[in-house]
Amino acid sequence: MIIRQMTMPWITVAFSTVVLGLGLLPDLFQLLYFDRSLIVEQQQWWRLLTGHLVHSSETHLVWDLLGFAVFSGIAECWHRKKFNISLGVALFMLNCLLLSPFGLERYCGLSGILCAPATLILWAHFNKQRDLLHFLPLLIAGLKLVVEASNADLLFAQQVLAQQGWPLYAPAHWVGVIAGFLSISLFSISRLGLRRI
Repeated sequence: MIIRQMTMPWITVAFSTVVLGLGLLPDLFQLLYFDRSLIVEQQQWWRLLTGHLVHSSETHLVWDLLGFAVFSGIAECWHRKKFNISLGVALFMLNCLLLSPFGLERYCGLSGILCAPATLILWAHFNKQRDLLHFLPLLIAGLKLVVEASNADLLFAQQVLAQQGWPLYAPAHWVGVIAGFLSISLFSISRLGLRRI
């Protein structure tokens, strides 16, 4: 992963500023979180976007915003097109999951979306030099997802979730990772198509 020239990650800064601003205005939470019945029955479509921008507690906000600012800032500076594609694909896929019969009635937070740029960065780090040291961050992130999906009853998870308000929804993180890899694939396919022209 080579950052050619350092540019300001304006999308990350703007997105993070909005998320922080909404976190400082907790009275807006009830109007903005993802609520499937309000979206479908009362056509409150804005919740498809704003549900990812609001958080159920200060702890939830801090962890999501920290992860988003770090991974998205690096991803946007590294490759803005891949970053933009990953955010769009993650948002679309996550909303499809949430609206599906497997989704939740209520959801909030940025963690599902932030998994897409995190995947971009971890994959690029691994591809820089394919050895154990460069594979380790990818492995740790993968193990985190497996633990979340299979052992939500762990004591540590319970302590963290008790501070975060709403329960963890591990499928959102998996969707973010899939969106990250799909974005990498889509970008690679489009570049191959352009080379043939």
